[in-house]
Amino acid sequence: MKALFEAQQSRNLEEVRSLFAGLCTDHSVNSGAVGSPPPSYHHQTSSSNLPTRLGRLDFPRFDGEGLLEWVFKCDQFFEVDNTPADLKVKVASVHLEGRALYWHQAYMKARLTRECPTWEAYCQALHNRFGSLLFDDPMSALKNLRQRTSVQAYLDEFDLLLHRVDIAEEHAISFCLAGLKDEIEYAVRMFQPKTLLDVFSLARLQEHRDAASNKRLGNVTPGFQPRREHFSTSSFRVPAPPAPSPQGPSPVLPAELGDRPREAVG
Repeated sequence: MKALFEAQQSRNLEEVRSLFAGLCTDHSVNSGAVGSPPPSYHHQTSSSNLPTRLGRLDFPRFDGEGLLEWVFKCDQFFEVDNTPADLKVKVASVHLEGRALYWHQAYMKARLTRECPTWEAYCQALHNRFGSLLFDDPMSALKNLRQRTSVQAYLDEFDLLLHRVDIAEEHAISFCLAGLKDEIEYAVRMFQPKTLLDVFSLARLQEHRDAASNKRLGNVTPGFQPRREHFSTSSFRVPAPPAPSPQGPSPVLPAELGDRPREAVG
Protein backbone atom coordinates (compact mmCIF):
# COMPACT_ATOMS: atom_id res chain seq x y z
CA MET A 1 0.00 0.00 0.00
CA LYS A 2 2.90 2.33 0.72
CA ALA A 3 4.09 1.90 -2.86
CA LEU A 4 0.58 2.79 -4.06
CA PHE A 5 0.58 6.06 -2.10
CA GLU A 6 4.05 6.95 -3.31
CA ALA A 7 2.92 6.29 -6.87
CA GLN A 8 -0.10 8.54 -6.37
CA GLN A 9 2.15 11.25 -4.95
CA SER A 10 4.46 10.93 -7.92
CA ARG A 11 1.53 11.23 -10.33
CA ASN A 12 0.42 14.43 -8.62
CA LEU A 13 3.92 15.84 -8.91
CA GLU A 14 4.22 14.83 -12.55
CA GLU A 15 0.86 16.44 -13.29
CA VAL A 16 2.05 19.74 -11.85
CA ARG A 17 5.34 19.47 -13.75
CA SER A 18 3.50 18.72 -16.99
CA LEU A 19 1.39 21.78 -16.40
CA PHE A 20 4.51 23.91 -16.05
CA ALA A 21 6.01 22.43 -19.20
CA GLY A 22 2.85 23.17 -21.17
CA LEU A 23 2.83 26.74 -19.96
CA CYS A 24 6.44 27.22 -21.02
CA THR A 25 5.65 25.81 -24.48
CA ASP A 26 2.63 28.08 -24.91
CA HIS A 27 4.69 31.04 -23.85
CA SER A 28 7.45 30.31 -26.40
CA VAL A 29 4.90 29.92 -29.21
CA ASN A 30 2.91 33.05 -28.42
CA SER A 31 5.78 35.28 -27.40
CA GLY A 32 6.07 36.76 -30.90
CA ALA A 33 2.38 37.52 -31.30
CA VAL A 34 1.59 41.20 -30.92
CA GLY A 35 -1.22 41.97 -28.54
CA SER A 36 -1.70 38.34 -27.54
CA PRO A 37 -2.63 37.86 -23.88
CA PRO A 38 -0.04 36.31 -21.57
CA PRO A 39 -0.24 32.50 -21.30
CA SER A 40 -2.14 31.23 -18.32
CA TYR A 41 -3.92 28.13 -17.20
CA HIS A 42 -6.35 30.15 -15.11
CA HIS A 43 -10.09 30.29 -15.58
CA GLN A 44 -11.41 33.45 -17.17
CA THR A 45 -12.55 36.04 -14.66
CA SER A 46 -13.77 39.61 -14.78
CA SER A 47 -10.30 40.83 -13.90
CA SER A 48 -7.26 40.45 -16.12
CA ASN A 49 -5.54 37.09 -15.82
CA LEU A 50 -2.12 36.99 -14.22
CA PRO A 51 0.57 34.80 -15.76
CA THR A 52 1.50 31.84 -13.66
CA ARG A 53 3.94 32.63 -10.89
CA LEU A 54 4.52 29.10 -9.66
CA GLY A 55 8.02 29.12 -11.08
CA ARG A 56 8.93 32.43 -9.50
CA LEU A 57 7.37 32.30 -6.04
CA ASP A 58 8.47 29.93 -3.31
CA PHE A 59 5.56 27.84 -2.08
CA PRO A 60 5.58 27.39 1.73
CA ARG A 61 6.36 23.96 3.12
CA PHE A 62 4.53 22.30 6.02
CA ASP A 63 5.77 19.62 8.43
CA GLY A 64 2.97 19.73 11.01
CA GLU A 65 4.03 22.88 12.87
CA GLY A 66 2.58 26.36 12.41
CA LEU A 67 -0.61 25.30 10.64
CA LEU A 68 -2.37 28.66 10.74
CA GLU A 69 0.60 30.51 9.30
CA TRP A 70 1.04 27.90 6.56
CA VAL A 71 -2.62 27.99 5.49
CA PHE A 72 -2.51 31.78 5.42
CA LYS A 73 0.60 31.74 3.20
CA CYS A 74 -1.02 29.17 0.91
CA ASP A 75 -4.13 31.32 0.54
CA GLN A 76 -1.96 34.32 -0.26
CA PHE A 77 -0.06 32.32 -2.87
CA PHE A 78 -3.22 30.99 -4.50
CA GLU A 79 -4.69 34.50 -4.62
CA VAL A 80 -1.61 36.06 -6.22
CA ASP A 81 -1.18 33.16 -8.63
CA ASN A 82 -4.92 32.81 -9.28
CA THR A 83 -4.54 29.06 -8.88
CA PRO A 84 -7.55 27.01 -10.06
CA ALA A 85 -9.56 25.43 -7.25
CA ASP A 86 -9.00 21.88 -8.51
CA LEU A 87 -5.20 22.29 -8.29
CA LYS A 88 -4.85 23.82 -4.83
CA VAL A 89 -4.68 20.57 -2.86
CA LYS A 90 -2.34 18.95 -5.39
CA VAL A 91 0.04 21.90 -5.31
CA ALA A 92 -0.01 22.01 -1.52
CA SER A 93 0.44 18.26 -1.08
CA VAL A 94 3.77 18.16 -2.91
CA HIS A 95 5.13 20.61 -0.35
CA LEU A 96 4.32 18.50 2.71
CA GLU A 97 7.08 16.98 4.82
CA GLY A 98 7.47 14.59 7.73
CA ARG A 99 4.39 13.71 9.72
CA ALA A 100 2.27 16.07 7.61
CA LEU A 101 3.09 14.00 4.52
CA TYR A 102 2.33 10.74 6.34
CA TRP A 103 -1.00 12.17 7.46
CA HIS A 104 -1.82 13.22 3.90
CA GLN A 105 -1.21 9.72 2.62
CA ALA A 106 -3.47 8.22 5.29
CA TYR A 107 -6.12 10.87 4.67
CA MET A 108 -6.23 10.19 0.93
CA LYS A 109 -6.33 6.44 1.59
CA ALA A 110 -9.36 6.79 3.87
CA ARG A 111 -11.35 8.72 1.27
CA LEU A 112 -14.00 6.80 -0.65
CA THR A 113 -13.12 8.54 -3.90
CA ARG A 114 -9.85 9.16 -5.69
CA GLU A 115 -10.80 12.74 -6.46
CA CYS A 116 -8.98 15.41 -4.51
CA PRO A 117 -11.04 17.18 -1.87
CA THR A 118 -11.75 20.87 -2.08
CA TRP A 119 -9.21 23.19 -0.50
CA GLU A 120 -11.73 24.21 2.16
CA ALA A 121 -12.44 20.59 3.14
CA TYR A 122 -8.73 19.81 3.11
CA CYS A 123 -7.95 22.75 5.42
CA GLN A 124 -10.68 21.63 7.81
CA ALA A 125 -9.15 18.16 7.94
CA LEU A 126 -5.74 19.72 8.59
CA HIS A 127 -7.17 21.76 11.46
CA ASN A 128 -8.74 18.65 12.96
CA ARG A 129 -5.36 16.92 12.91
CA PHE A 130 -2.77 19.64 13.53
CA GLY A 131 -4.78 22.60 14.83
CA SER A 132 -4.94 23.71 18.43
CA LEU A 133 -8.12 23.27 20.44
CA LEU A 134 -7.94 26.99 21.16
CA PHE A 135 -9.21 27.71 17.66
CA ASP A 136 -12.23 25.41 17.69
CA ASP A 137 -14.35 28.51 18.38
CA PRO A 138 -12.29 31.48 17.22
CA MET A 139 -15.13 33.97 17.70
CA SER A 140 -15.52 33.05 21.37
CA ALA A 141 -11.76 33.03 21.87
CA LEU A 142 -11.49 36.49 20.29
CA LYS A 143 -14.29 37.88 22.44
CA ASN A 144 -12.79 36.49 25.66
CA LEU A 145 -9.17 37.37 24.90
CA ARG A 146 -7.56 39.51 27.62
CA GLN A 147 -4.23 41.29 27.89
CA ARG A 148 -1.99 39.46 30.36
CA THR A 149 1.46 40.89 29.66
CA SER A 150 2.53 43.49 27.12
CA VAL A 151 0.36 45.26 24.57
CA GLN A 152 2.39 43.77 21.72
CA ALA A 153 1.86 40.21 22.96
CA TYR A 154 -1.87 40.88 23.25
CA LEU A 155 -2.08 42.34 19.75
CA ASP A 156 -0.21 39.34 18.33
CA GLU A 157 -2.78 36.97 19.85
CA PHE A 158 -5.60 39.23 18.68
CA ASP A 159 -4.36 39.22 15.07
CA LEU A 160 -3.97 35.44 15.14
CA LEU A 161 -7.64 35.04 16.07
CA LEU A 162 -9.00 37.92 14.01
CA HIS A 163 -8.04 36.43 10.64
CA ARG A 164 -10.07 33.31 11.54
CA VAL A 165 -13.36 35.19 11.80
CA ASP A 166 -15.38 37.43 9.52
CA ILE A 167 -16.59 40.46 11.48
CA ALA A 168 -17.00 44.17 10.80
CA GLU A 169 -14.18 46.47 11.84
CA GLU A 170 -16.36 48.23 14.40
CA HIS A 171 -16.89 44.90 16.18
CA ALA A 172 -13.18 44.14 16.00
CA ILE A 173 -12.46 47.53 17.59
CA SER A 174 -14.91 46.78 20.40
CA PHE A 175 -13.36 43.37 21.08
CA CYS A 176 -9.83 44.76 21.01
CA LEU A 177 -10.60 47.59 23.43
CA ALA A 178 -12.43 45.30 25.84
CA GLY A 179 -9.43 42.99 26.09
CA LEU A 180 -6.90 45.66 27.02
CA LYS A 181 -5.91 46.33 30.62
CA ASP A 182 -8.27 48.80 32.27
CA GLU A 183 -5.80 51.67 32.56
CA ILE A 184 -4.88 51.36 28.87
CA GLU A 185 -8.43 50.75 27.65
CA TYR A 186 -9.82 53.88 29.31
CA ALA A 187 -7.00 56.05 27.99
CA VAL A 188 -7.49 54.78 24.43
CA ARG A 189 -11.28 55.19 24.53
CA MET A 190 -10.83 58.90 25.31
CA PHE A 191 -9.56 59.36 21.73
CA GLN A 192 -12.57 57.52 20.23
CA PRO A 193 -10.52 55.51 17.68
CA LYS A 194 -12.27 54.93 14.37
CA THR A 195 -10.06 52.15 12.97
CA LEU A 196 -8.35 49.09 14.36
CA LEU A 197 -4.97 50.55 13.43
CA ASP A 198 -5.78 53.57 15.62
CA VAL A 199 -6.46 51.24 18.54
CA PHE A 200 -3.16 49.42 18.03
CA SER A 201 -1.16 52.65 17.80
CA LEU A 202 -2.82 54.38 20.76
CA ALA A 203 -2.52 51.29 22.97
CA ARG A 204 1.22 51.03 22.33
CA LEU A 205 1.71 54.75 22.95
CA GLN A 206 -0.22 54.58 26.21
CA GLU A 207 1.81 51.61 27.39
CA HIS A 208 5.03 53.49 26.59
CA ARG A 209 3.76 56.56 28.45
CA ASP A 210 2.86 54.51 31.53
CA ALA A 211 6.27 52.83 31.51
CA ALA A 212 8.02 56.22 31.33
CA SER A 213 5.91 57.58 34.20
CA ASN A 214 6.64 54.57 36.38
CA LYS A 215 10.33 54.92 35.63
CA ARG A 216 10.34 58.56 36.73
CA LEU A 217 8.51 57.72 39.94
CA GLY A 218 11.00 54.97 40.66
CA ASN A 219 13.94 57.41 40.40
CA VAL A 220 12.77 59.88 43.11
CA THR A 221 15.71 60.68 45.43
CA PRO A 222 15.38 59.76 49.11
CA GLY A 223 15.88 63.43 50.05
CA PHE A 224 12.31 64.17 49.00
CA GLN A 225 10.91 61.54 51.33
CA PRO A 226 9.81 62.69 54.81
CA ARG A 227 12.46 62.12 57.43
CA ARG A 228 11.64 60.01 60.41
CA GLU A 229 13.28 61.06 63.67
CA HIS A 230 14.55 58.25 65.82
CA PHE A 231 14.53 59.01 69.55
CA SER A 232 16.30 56.97 72.17
CA THR A 233 13.95 55.50 74.70
CA SER A 234 16.58 55.96 77.38
CA SER A 235 15.91 59.73 77.54
CA PHE A 236 12.28 59.09 78.42
CA ARG A 237 12.83 56.71 81.34
CA VAL A 238 10.63 57.31 84.34
CA PRO A 239 12.81 58.48 87.27
CA ALA A 240 13.22 55.99 90.05
CA PRO A 241 11.37 56.79 93.31
CA PRO A 242 13.53 58.56 95.95
CA ALA A 243 15.22 56.40 98.53
CA PRO A 244 13.44 56.45 101.93
CA SER A 245 14.95 58.92 104.44
CA PRO A 246 16.61 57.38 107.55
CA GLN A 247 14.25 57.17 110.53
CA GLY A 248 14.97 57.89 114.23
CA PRO A 249 15.60 55.22 116.88
CA SER A 250 12.96 52.59 117.06
CA PRO A 251 10.67 52.88 120.10
CA VAL A 252 11.47 50.59 123.00
CA LEU A 253 8.83 48.02 123.66
CA PRO A 254 7.66 47.33 127.27
CA ALA A 255 9.14 43.87 127.24
CA GLU A 256 12.50 45.33 126.43
CA LEU A 257 12.22 47.71 129.36
CA GLY A 258 11.77 44.82 131.77
CA ASP A 259 14.97 43.24 130.65
CA ARG A 260 17.08 46.37 131.28
CA PRO A 261 18.73 46.80 134.72
CA ARG A 262 17.02 49.37 136.84
CA GLU A 263 19.02 52.45 137.58
CA ALA A 264 19.39 53.43 141.19
CA VAL A 265 17.36 56.33 142.25
CA GLY A 266 19.49 58.92 143.88
